[in-house]
Amino acid sequence: MQYLFKIYNKDNDYIERVSPCSSASRVLYKFKETKAGKAFAPVKIEFIRAEEDITKIISKCSQVFRTNDILPEYIKQGLTAPQCSHIRNIVKFVYSGVYTEGCLNPSNQAMIDYIKTNKNGSTMISSIIKAFTNETEYNLSKLREIQKEITKPPQDIPHQEVKNIPFVRNIKDSKDPLDKVIIALYRDMLPIRSGIWDNTYLTDDGNNNFLNIKTNKLLVRKYKTREAYGEQILDIPESIIKLIKKLKKKNKLFNNFKEDVLRVLGKGTNELRHVYVTELINNNIMTDYQLAYGMQTSREMVNDVYYIKEC
Repeated sequence: MQYLFKIYNKDNDYIERVSPCSSASRVLYKFKETKAGKAFAPVKIEFIRAEEDITKIISKCSQVFRTNDILPEYIKQGLTAPQCSHIRNIVKFVYSGVYTEGCLNPSNQAMIDYIKTNKNGSTMISSIIKAFTNETEYNLSKLREIQKEITKPPQDIPHQEVKNIPFVRNIKDSKDPLDKVIIALYRDMLPIRSGIWDNTYLTDDGNNNFLNIKTNKLLVRKYKTREAYGEQILDIPESIIKLIKKLKKKNKLFNNFKEDVLRVLGKGTNELRHVYVTELINNNIMTDYQLAYGMQTSREMVNDVYYIKEC
């Protein structure tokens, strides 16, 4: 399910158009940083296109706004709306929605048990760490150990199965060497974050992502969810490495990966991640855990943002 929205504040002033979103809660996340959002003001949401009862969704939006006052301002400061939501859920389900000083301390076993059994446990930990980074009484090292424990990579990520989804079967070949690489990156493996490829070099400077074309390994240092997963080493298929070698590049691999993908495949990198997740889950080819790790994102993003139940 996807929606298009226009959002107005309580004075009926037009604020912004949000497009597209997979749920009402995503609208709130995008709206959070606006003036009305920061004040948690009542808002009017105009649905340009929706396939669900409008009254039900507006009611859901209002409920989310009302629960925003669970957390004190000093915790919400510097956090994104999704990060606030993670912490709010802990308070809601572990402490019945009542925040007290120290309730998020890693020594509280009830919180740890909840995090370990939650599919979004890793991102919850990242949110707490960000909120309490400067608090010396919080044993954040314990949280980081738990995060490593619950984010162990799945035993197998069947990248080769990508070839079985309709979009990939319909990709047309190209004679251009760079275009061939772009196509292979979406035909022979899961689409990883565009920012990873934008920061990938063929020489190792110890800071950026490094693709070793001798070992077919991509050392990923710079990417959005590094806080949750740490540095990663990805195996790049030999078919892709062969095409990259033909480019005869010596340093930076791509100048603008997003523009290259849009030009070659006709879809944006984020839209493609939606397509792959939806088709691979709907056809029972991969689990949300395999997709999250293989695409350097969280299971929450896979299920709540990228996954579109009705294609």
